[in-house]
Amino acid sequence: MKISLRKSRDSGTVAPTRRRKWKWRNIGIAGAIMAVLLLLFVLFQPRSLPRTGDAAMPDFGVSTTPGAIKGTVALASNTQLSAARQQVAAMERAAATDVLELYVNKSTAEAAVVDLRSAAVWWTNPQDRDQDGMASPLIKGKLGAQLSLTYLMPNGQTKDYDSFNDSVVHKTFTIQSESDGMTVVYEFGNPERGAEAIPLKISKQRLEEKILNKLDQKDRNQMLTRFRLNEDTGIYERREIPKSALKKVLDLIEKAGYTEEDLKSDNEQNGVVEGEGGGSASFTVPLRYKLDGEHLLVSVDASAIKSQPPYRLHTLDVLSSFGAAGKQENGYLFVPDGSGSLIHFNNGKNYAQGLVLPVYGEDPSFFKTEQLNTYETVRMPIYGMKRGTSSFLAVIEDGDAMSTLYADVSGRQHEYNWIGPQFTVLPKDKVMLNAREELIKTPAEPYAGQLQIRYMFQNREEAGYSGMANAYRDYLMRKYQLKPLREQADKPADAPFYVEAIGSISKVKTFLGVSYDSPVPLTTFDEASQMVKELAAKGVSNIQMNYAGWMNGGIQHKLPNNVKAVRELGGRDGLNRLREQLQAQGGTLYPEFSLGRVYNDDGWNATKDSVQSLGRISLKFFRFNAANFKKNYEAFSHSLLSPALYPTVMSLYLEHAELPADDGVSIQDSGSEIYSNFNLNEPILRQKSIAFVSKALEQAADRGKVMLQGGNAYVLPYASQIIRAPMQSNRFQITDEMIPFYSMVMHGLIPYAGEAFNGVENQDVNRRMLQAVETGSNVFFSWLAASTEQLRDTMWDDFFAAEYSQWLDEAASAYRQLNELHHKVGDAFMIKHERLADEVVQTTYSNGVRVIINYGNAPVQVGGAAVEAANYRIEEGSK
Repeated sequence: MKISLRKSRDSGTVAPTRRRKWKWRNIGIAGAIMAVLLLLFVLFQPRSLPRTGDAAMPDFGVSTTPGAIKGTVALASNTQLSAARQQVAAMERAAATDVLELYVNKSTAEAAVVDLRSAAVWWTNPQDRDQDGMASPLIKGKLGAQLSLTYLMPNGQTKDYDSFNDSVVHKTFTIQSESDGMTVVYEFGNPERGAEAIPLKISKQRLEEKILNKLDQKDRNQMLTRFRLNEDTGIYERREIPKSALKKVLDLIEKAGYTEEDLKSDNEQNGVVEGEGGGSASFTVPLRYKLDGEHLLVSVDASAIKSQPPYRLHTLDVLSSFGAAGKQENGYLFVPDGSGSLIHFNNGKNYAQGLVLPVYGEDPSFFKTEQLNTYETVRMPIYGMKRGTSSFLAVIEDGDAMSTLYADVSGRQHEYNWIGPQFTVLPKDKVMLNAREELIKTPAEPYAGQLQIRYMFQNREEAGYSGMANAYRDYLMRKYQLKPLREQADKPADAPFYVEAIGSISKVKTFLGVSYDSPVPLTTFDEASQMVKELAAKGVSNIQMNYAGWMNGGIQHKLPNNVKAVRELGGRDGLNRLREQLQAQGGTLYPEFSLGRVYNDDGWNATKDSVQSLGRISLKFFRFNAANFKKNYEAFSHSLLSPALYPTVMSLYLEHAELPADDGVSIQDSGSEIYSNFNLNEPILRQKSIAFVSKALEQAADRGKVMLQGGNAYVLPYASQIIRAPMQSNRFQITDEMIPFYSMVMHGLIPYAGEAFNGVENQDVNRRMLQAVETGSNVFFSWLAASTEQLRDTMWDDFFAAEYSQWLDEAASAYRQLNELHHKVGDAFMIKHERLADEVVQTTYSNGVRVIINYGNAPVQVGGAAVEAANYRIEEGSK
């Protein structure tokens, strides 16, 4: 009803027409509207409301708390949030911060996170899995699991459980509420009869007498398929029974009247020990969810895992289905193999193997007889997923060295694209007793630390791998207090030029019929000085020289308890002249040594000090034959020192190397290799080794500059320079795109270079330079001054393309071009990377500079301007 206004004749005041008539009707309508709104509010609110954090939105600035909320946060609209909460209406809210809400389904233990900034909902399990037309009932159950585990039988065989089929179905889980989240405690194992009720071994006579003769012909045939007859012994041995068939077999056992007394008798007659028959294993595993500001933390305290002997938990998968995307969705999985890769959803590559990526590479303490390929290593313990306009990045914060990443696309076992980690709680390895027999061995104690994953969420323009990289860079800066290059007052103006000078190797010679190792100088200190002079004459500055093979023993040096500069290279005097030459050109000398690799038996106890395998053998490593992939037992490479000795060895080196303060320290192995030691006297699992590495590197960093190779995430707080960082991925068949994720995180934090330009299969310097432009990396060459004829009859065939005189001009030209780019973006963050076409990519920096790289053989037009073939264009813009 329209209400007009008019002037009263009596008083001259303005009054509503028919005011009294509509007064109470209007109040009634307003009240009804308020009641409806209140009802909607109640319906879409959780049943409990514990909150963490402040009510207002503080600006946390440079807080060291990784999950702290940064600045004022814009939330999604009320309409969007109402729709998101409608999706979780059947769940209860477990916790909330100012940007996240955590929900739980108390019937299934499923959890969901609502991101209030975008109204995106992230589920621990796909909600439409029951409509999956491909998955079997068992696989659908696994898709509903938050945890999956494998355990070891007494004979070393593995079996598996998952939290849905082996806990939720039996209602053997509890949910404990906490102020900032919740803990779900799963009891794994079927409280009813399992495979252990079926005889593992039974004589032919007793099988017929106790079971088969009491069944009809159809059931007899069904039962016989579950056993195989050993003709030599006349004993029936139980086959592996799939979970889908187990209930049917158990029903037949019960129908035949086969009792526990019968089972006990058969086990005793055939030497079956308790637990060998399987099925009765039980485990208790607590899974904790915690909201930390704008992040979700998910963890398992491995020390709180309970198991029933003789069964032992082997591996644990945590939230493998988190965010799993169906076949109708658009997006990709991010995997950190080398530089990084993307796997597009539903790419149809079921002919390719699913991805299996050990974080930080394989543990070398496990025995292997052949090596098929040398893979790019996972340097950062992360993975991620983009779905529509939202994404997440997961950081494995604890248990990272014990983890392996798994990823696959839809169409193999089910219709979902997924990625997640598996933690090896109890390592195992095969030990050969003889040529035909093997034994499964494990350490005495499992890993007892935390297994923790931090989920970071990105939305809108930040969604995707660029936003993930920005989030991880910010995380590393907070966690390790890394200072950006732009804030470092002493940073050089020019780009670094990395050069590895190969000093001395050993070559077997004979004298009067006696073989001995003779040092062979490949680059003397004076020859290295000449390299520096020639580079400087061609416009190269800020030379960072990694000098390998400078101390006694050469590249395969001795333990650093009596360090001497190799006499054949020029001794201490020659080393001093090289140092002075470098400093005069504004460079730095980094004499290299290996912290964990031992090349001879001088000064250490191989039994006590070396790494041992699970077979209690002191490990020796040999080079592999590229033709047949087998070990070449005539090409000894090294042994490994126990990680517990790292701090001691570092102290010895820093004391006896007598390096001046201006020199850096280059460590050949600590940034790229981490391993266990299964020595019975002092067993060290891989995760614990990180602490020993960190302690040793902290000593070196306290002294001055440190150059590391590879650049595993845990060494970043100590690195001044990184070489051989990952600049390419493995290009696995299942992947679709290679991306420079590692570089996007590192650029503007720590100077780095990839593999040596002359040390890779593709030695096209121009293409390597284009890759350096794309990845923001620097020039790196590995050189020697001597003729490569000196390498004949040695195992150092890696150096055959290393004569510096053949590379000098190309190296200087590449440096001059990259130095020009460095002056524009050297201390900026790489905040965005895009693929504009198959052979065209663009990187964007935090200062507004964009670089377009054309790898193709023809010019392309980008933004109205041409980028020539095999070239790049720099565009300077505003921030």
